[in-house]
Amino acid sequence: MSRSKYDKAKEHFGDAAESRKVTIKGVELLDDYQTIPLNTFVTKAYKQLAIFHAIFQDILFQCSRSQEEKREIVKKFKIIVDSIDRLKTYMGTVAYLCRKSSSSFSLPDVPQFNTRTIWTKSAWRQKSWILGVLREFQQSMLYLQPAFKMHSKQ
Repeated sequence: MSRSKYDKAKEHFGDAAESRKVTIKGVELLDDYQTIPLNTFVTKAYKQLAIFHAIFQDILFQCSRSQEEKREIVKKFKIIVDSIDRLKTYMGTVAYLCRKSSSSFSLPDVPQFNTRTIWTKSAWRQKSWILGVLREFQQSMLYLQPAFKMHSKQ
């Protein structure tokens, strides 16, 4: 039986239910207990957030120009985009802590959404693509867990 994408993400990033040690100097990853500098983690995590934000903005833009039956999709993705905006705020808090420990730290530029065409004529492909992006987004949240835990302790 093939393993799910979630299982692969869990194996690579660790279980989201388990806490990771996060300090001003580094993030302890569960897979091999290596510690990476916090500013490295934040840069990667923030960039990942920004990319997903851009993807979901693309989806919203395309949906808003499409047929009425896509309203429900628009509504769901709007909630996700709003959630990502809140997560960016959390990442900003972690970035502030990084700046305190490293004067050379800066966040990557946030990519702006574009108007590329993501819809095909096949409704099945549209649905599959959207579900694929959502699964990827959920997996990335495993990686961002340490930043959320750190933010909640303040």
